[in-house]
Amino acid sequence: MTTSPVGLRVVAAMAAGARPAARNRSRVVHLYVGPTTRTGRFASTTGRCLCGVRTLRLPLLDRVVAAVGLGGRRFCRRCTTLLPVSLGTDVHQVVTRDDRVTAYGHLSIQDLRLAAAWTRTVDETYAVATIASTVHGHCNPTAIRRRPDAGPARDRYDLEVELIARRDKLRTAELSPDEIHAARTRREMQNDETERARLSRIDAHRTAQHQDRINNGRYTTPWERDQAARRA
Repeated sequence: MTTSPVGLRVVAAMAAGARPAARNRSRVVHLYVGPTTRTGRFASTTGRCLCGVRTLRLPLLDRVVAAVGLGGRRFCRRCTTLLPVSLGTDVHQVVTRDDRVTAYGHLSIQDLRLAAAWTRTVDETYAVATIASTVHGHCNPTAIRRRPDAGPARDRYDLEVELIARRDKLRTAELSPDEIHAARTRREMQNDETERARLSRIDAHRTAQHQDRINNGRYTTPWERDQAARRA
């Protein structure tokens, strides 16, 4: 994972003090670094947005608001292009485990849930999952019989479940119409095979029961004798 996903870089920047900022009628969210006005609602002219846009009276978004889908907005592409791997660190590429810890070791589960929500490809979900395993430990929901009751274990479990769901959604979105049709055909064939196997087990059970009755000298119905004759 030499190139970190945009969502991961954004949450790392926000955890390091960057603020999302957008003008009221704009559909673009910038990343602002620097002091705020006295009220904390606007960017100060002594700070800067990564893309260089003017900060005069630039409203700052609350981090919680930013977490809820950015209100239909999108991040400024120039801001995200210029955004380093992890704002405030000297990591330029994430290659080793030490790189991952240095760049993203300060991220909480909630930070990573936000990064997961902002993933755009299947590969990006795996990148976020790798950071989650490095920072908060490995988690495999399929190996856990039930969801943990509370605490960090449950938060970690929920993050992994969200990553899996996001990955499945993106994987489906990335399929071509032909691939979608082929996948549907495979599912239908698997369902048919499962049904044939189920009926075969039922038939074998009935055959065994009928043979037991015959071996024990017990009465068998005309229907059972007819079915046995058909199977013979």
